[in-house]
Amino acid sequence: MEFTFGSDPEFMLVNKHYTLKSAIGVLPKRINSKSIAGSYYYYDNVLAEIAVKPSTNKQETIINFKNSITKLASLIKPLKLEMLCAGNYRIKELEHDDARIAGCSPEWNAYTLQCVMPPEKIISKTSFRTAGGHIHLGCETLKDPFTIFATIRMMDLFIAIPSLFLDPDSSSKERRKIYGHAGTHRITDYGLEYRALGNFWLSSPELVGLIYDLCSFTLDFVYNKNHEKFWCINQNLLDEEDPSLAHKCFGYDVRELIRCINKCDKKSALKFMTFISHYLPPRLLKEINRLMDKKMPNPYVCWQIV
Repeated sequence: MEFTFGSDPEFMLVNKHYTLKSAIGVLPKRINSKSIAGSYYYYDNVLAEIAVKPSTNKQETIINFKNSITKLASLIKPLKLEMLCAGNYRIKELEHDDARIAGCSPEWNAYTLQCVMPPEKIISKTSFRTAGGHIHLGCETLKDPFTIFATIRMMDLFIAIPSLFLDPDSSSKERRKIYGHAGTHRITDYGLEYRALGNFWLSSPELVGLIYDLCSFTLDFVYNKNHEKFWCINQNLLDEEDPSLAHKCFGYDVRELIRCINKCDKKSALKFMTFISHYLPPRLLKEINRLMDKKMPNPYVCWQIV
């Protein structure tokens, strides 16, 4: 299936002493974002962020991410990018008014079908900040809301579950206390934004390529209606006060899957890895097994950033 692949990853910045530093004043504000070769660079709260130029194939995706991450590294010198998705900043890094604003729009949950508001109190009252690696997918089939719900649920199954074993960032569990919950997404004019993952997969071309392949597989899986092996919709319940009751999962324990993702529970997630091994292509399973449970790759080495 033809689709576009993009991302708006967030990164924490550190100085030579590995102290977390604000990106405010280092990069422009989002509304004044710096555009270079189709990607945009800006700060969001205290984080450095890129809106990576969308691509239409795997090779182009890796090239776009390499160019964007390399350019961001040059823009924030002498500070460096840190692949960390949760941390506490020093109070002096939060003195700017923008450092106390939850800049993101509301999310939606594909299971409750409810809106999820940003954690404004945590952002305004504490020094705790998180960074995500959101995935943006675009294609014609994603113009239908029921297809979007199905795709997000299958992304949880085929991407978020393996990511529990691919993500070596110990702060991921802390991030999921406020962001990155199972089913979280936004609906866009081109398709969807999947918001469950942290930024670990931006650390190397191999991980970016694997996430791309898993997205491609998931889109095909839903397009071929294979998700209907696990989920059904009772049309008679769609007009009820709670339309989520019309969506029933009978193929696996969805409550347990949600809990595994939200709690980063790798031990319990092993049974879901066994489950999806019956559906994922052998080459993707082999790549997941090759890359899982390893230390965080050094992005400066992997992306050949000088």
